[in-house]
Amino acid sequence: MSFSLGKRDRPMSSRARSPAAKRTDVSDESMGGKSSRLPKRKVACFIGYCGTGYAGLQLNPPHPTIESAFFDAFVKAGAVSKENSDDPKKVALQRSARTDKGVHAAVNVLALKMIIEDPDIVLKVNQHLPEQMRLWKIERTTKSFSPRNHCDSRWYEYLIPSLSFLPPRKGSPWGKRILECNGGRMLRDEAANFWDDIPWICSNDGVDAAAEIKANKEAVRLARRKYRISAERLSAVRQFLSRFVGTRNFHNYTVDQDFRASNSLRVIRSFTASEPFLIDNTQWISLKIHGQSFMLHQIRKMVAMVICAVRCGCSDTAFDETFKEKRVNIPKAPSLGLLLERPVFEGYNRNIASKHDDRSTIGIDELVEQIETFKQERIYDKLYATEEQENTFASFTSGLDGHGARGTLDFLLDEIIAPIATV
Repeated sequence: MSFSLGKRDRPMSSRARSPAAKRTDVSDESMGGKSSRLPKRKVACFIGYCGTGYAGLQLNPPHPTIESAFFDAFVKAGAVSKENSDDPKKVALQRSARTDKGVHAAVNVLALKMIIEDPDIVLKVNQHLPEQMRLWKIERTTKSFSPRNHCDSRWYEYLIPSLSFLPPRKGSPWGKRILECNGGRMLRDEAANFWDDIPWICSNDGVDAAAEIKANKEAVRLARRKYRISAERLSAVRQFLSRFVGTRNFHNYTVDQDFRASNSLRVIRSFTASEPFLIDNTQWISLKIHGQSFMLHQIRKMVAMVICAVRCGCSDTAFDETFKEKRVNIPKAPSLGLLLERPVFEGYNRNIASKHDDRSTIGIDELVEQIETFKQERIYDKLYATEEQENTFASFTSGLDGHGARGTLDFLLDEIIAPIATV
């Protein structure tokens, strides 16, 4: 469904504009053989997208990005003139939150100077977008509006299968290492015996080695899909998520960040885990995080830290050490599950309501139903199908066990023992 601009948001007629407004609001083209002069308005474009197949949000020629797809649609729909089509800087293109490769957004905001004379401009832009992208609405803003600086906070969701919290195999190098150091705090729920209950096939059963490996991989895959997280293990997930809430130093949760840099301090307002739910016989959990702003890879590293902590019985003390000066290498959880839910503009809206009678507040409250449908059909369903086909999270936890075997996750352990031999 497309959404047109309301009467209040439509540009004034040229007869009603002052001469000064004419000089500042019209597009930059001259009349010499170029398109007619049409006024450009500073607007907020509320957009949604599935990030699969794109190299992130921000323009990055020659790679396909979300912004490049939207900008191309703006040009084709006549919202950006041909004379400005060669450089998005000419229309001051900005974004509220940058998303990485493969990351999705139910709602994000782009700001730019746009031609919005056509009341059907939203519909026309959507006609030039792929099915995995939507322009939800266009709203007039003040000329000084910055989608990044006027954004008070951001909501993200991370969808994760509960199999991600299964402990490592007891007989593996990392499993043995955990039992020696953190064994006293390992959860004693059903997952503790998960690997013992798998019907392993041994070569002495008359099966050749290649067939044995293939059969055992399939047995593990099926067992992981059937796993259901216990109340005790889910409680541990929630307890570790809560340790992020407040003002923390996240220099270990991004790339090349100095502990002493002021922007290493970030505010997390909440981090919660839903009750588990089933999709095609796989159990999933929705993690919701609300924070002021986030650094590169920060959320993915936060999720990975919780996965590691639950799987190896990490202590609260060892967990909190990651907020201190010592440098540790925290892995990144898969981008597959990460979704920007929405940016929040409370401060901007309060200012608009009190000072600007000719501008409306910005938001998407009236579009919640359409956005939820899009999330389900274009983001969630594709995410679930991708995990089913590619076993992304199972591969990730197997990789963690490899890192642990090489000693790179020793910061999770209570007592550092001598490095084990390389296997």
